[in-house]
Amino acid sequence: MDLNLNAVTQQIIGASIRVHIEIGVGLLEYVREKLLSDELAKQGLSTRTQVPIPVVCNYHKFNEIGFRADLIVNNEVLIEVKYTEGIAPIHCKQVLTYRRLTDIRTPYKIQCRSTHKGSKKNS
Repeated sequence: MDLNLNAVTQQIIGASIRVHIEIGVGLLEYVREKLLSDELAKQGLSTRTQVPIPVVCNYHKFNEIGFRADLIVNNEVLIEVKYTEGIAPIHCKQVLTYRRLTDIRTPYKIQCRSTHKGSKKNS
């Protein structure tokens, strides 16, 4: 990973942590995605959200069949935001498939847990 890409990924990780600390739990993925995009844009990074990922099969290109990257940063980092208790194997395969279908070689899966360990349920 070159120095510039390393710096970008560090900014992404830092921004993800800041957004999570600021808003906590309970918001949907698309809200977190938008807040992360705005935070990264404030740092001078280029961001695109809900980017269609075309699929090519048997020499046919399908542009709008439902694959969308949550966030692409500087046209070099693909981010999938997941708001779940844990990352399932299918989540990892999803981001690797997106990587294969695009020219973007640096995929990240950002997980936001829906609850904190040790938190108490309000009655």
